[in-house]
Amino acid sequence: MRNGILSKKNLIATALLPCLLTALSAQSHNTIPVTETALYNFLDIARIRGFTDPIRAAKPYARSLVAAILYEIEEKKDKLSEHEQSVLEDLIERYAIDADKAFNLDGDVRISHDIFPTTFGAYIKGEMSLDIARKDSLGGNGLVSVYIKGDVGKHVSWGIDATWGGFLVDDYDTKRSYGPEGWTPYSYTKIWDGGLHPISSLSSFEQMPTSLSAGYSYTPEIAATFWDNRVDLRFGRIRHDWGIGEGSLQLDSDARPFFAFEWNVTPLKQVSISSIAGILEYGENFRKNDDYHIEYTSREQQNMFSALHVEITPLDWLYLSFFDAVIYLKRPEWGYVFPLMSKFLSQNNTGDFDNLMMGGTIGLTWPGILRAYFSVYLDEARFTAGDFFHNTANMYSFQTGIKMPIPSIPWSNLTLQYTKIEPFTYTHYYYVDSPWYSPPDSSGDDGRGGEPNGVPDYAMDTGYMNGGESLGYGLEPNSDEIMLKLTSHFRRGITWSGEYRMIRHGFPGSVSGSTFDPWGFSPKKETLESGKDPEILTPGKDPNGAYSGKKKNFLSDGIYEWFHIITLGGTLDTRLWNEPVQFSLQYSFVALYYTDFKEQGNFRPINSSSYPNTFRNIVTISIGVSPY
Repeated sequence: MRNGILSKKNLIATALLPCLLTALSAQSHNTIPVTETALYNFLDIARIRGFTDPIRAAKPYARSLVAAILYEIEEKKDKLSEHEQSVLEDLIERYAIDADKAFNLDGDVRISHDIFPTTFGAYIKGEMSLDIARKDSLGGNGLVSVYIKGDVGKHVSWGIDATWGGFLVDDYDTKRSYGPEGWTPYSYTKIWDGGLHPISSLSSFEQMPTSLSAGYSYTPEIAATFWDNRVDLRFGRIRHDWGIGEGSLQLDSDARPFFAFEWNVTPLKQVSISSIAGILEYGENFRKNDDYHIEYTSREQQNMFSALHVEITPLDWLYLSFFDAVIYLKRPEWGYVFPLMSKFLSQNNTGDFDNLMMGGTIGLTWPGILRAYFSVYLDEARFTAGDFFHNTANMYSFQTGIKMPIPSIPWSNLTLQYTKIEPFTYTHYYYVDSPWYSPPDSSGDDGRGGEPNGVPDYAMDTGYMNGGESLGYGLEPNSDEIMLKLTSHFRRGITWSGEYRMIRHGFPGSVSGSTFDPWGFSPKKETLESGKDPEILTPGKDPNGAYSGKKKNFLSDGIYEWFHIITLGGTLDTRLWNEPVQFSLQYSFVALYYTDFKEQGNFRPINSSSYPNTFRNIVTISIGVSPY
């Protein structure tokens, strides 16, 4: 009976499609978070299958843009199976029609107004994760969120989402693990802002909740959209995802949010230009929790971020993009802020004080069959120095893969992808003489007792980081990954996924350049040997020994971690039965061993007391009520 009612709704919506599209500009232009992975996966699959015109890779999207894309897909619904049509109808009902319901079903109260419609809402979420063989690995969070959002006329929207909660992770060994061991390796991201207050000592301020702690998050935004989403402007604090692969080298969906002004223009359906300029937040990476301090950490991380992303789809089967970005200390550098100015050229005009990066993507699509892609991120490169692939001065990452819908599985996507992150990529040396900042002292203070730590005060870290986490792909430097992943929006309200990942990573302490730590202390040319010309500082030429070896040699220059991870998961949205609860269950098997080709001459596991083979069985359960 319910499907019959929805079919009638769908017929009416189709008949009134021109009116609906005209009315879209009056709908909310607030972003749909990139954490809504089911929706964004759906749109990606629809694009590969040829159901939409080119969609920009710079996400998130405004709700009004998502609604327009969903209605575009609906025009081709005769090419969809019955189950696929049902999934599409569900997404249209949620993200396009978004009809008001009783509070116990949608968790919000709406005030209608011709010019200032406003919505007040609330939701709760909870998550628990642990390695079932280790009770001390138990972690989780419980969140209570309230939000208010609304429109100002036809073109402007605004919103505030405030969350409070309790958090807990295991007290993991930072020398051996990048992040809590109760979660799958390289999957954990902080969902609170700033620091945390342990319940046992509320006056303390910590980076990680190794004891039960309280924290908050706050994500406001003001957005404006014009000319059917051809021009989008946004000022707010949100997460982003700029890429067509499974995870982005340039700006990843797991990267922490930051305040920024964004500018997206689509003058032609084949061309999209995106620009962002914002202020980054301080934090230590997951291996440096003990160094975290609201004053000392932030003193070294006073950074801004600007990026330009140009996307061109000259042919239905060809996608091209160019990425240009900079991390720079807080100062009025208008060339970096101006949306259409190249950051690389701007630095050449103003002085070499900043951390530049650039990259691009080539995508080839066989509509309805598959998409192949290759992306590259250049942090530093010396193309004329010789032996490019073993030179430690060359810091870059690349990613190549194939995405392929499986015809017999509704809204499915099979991804085969390889990602490589070179040593020191996403890191940078300390700046000690940048304009606008005081000269350094000789010793500096650490993040706890104020004792000298060897890092001068105002020696500024300009790595590609925000809040202690990478802005790019989530792996640490000196890593690679093979991923095979199958996802499906299988039925209305039901998604599932299966995944295999092999991650290889240089063990910190054995292979330099394998962490997000900064290195070196000067942007100036250094005279390394008497009688020779000064040379630009690179990891291999750092007087302080950032890289002890003459050449990098992946897997063969020290001890490496080898992770084999198998993950199965699924979600159930009970809005299918007019209930507001969503469930998620995930299981991961993790096998870890270490190799040392440099000493042993082979890749057999070391399996010693210091480097044992380990196995984990990780279960993650989450529940949400009305999490719009």
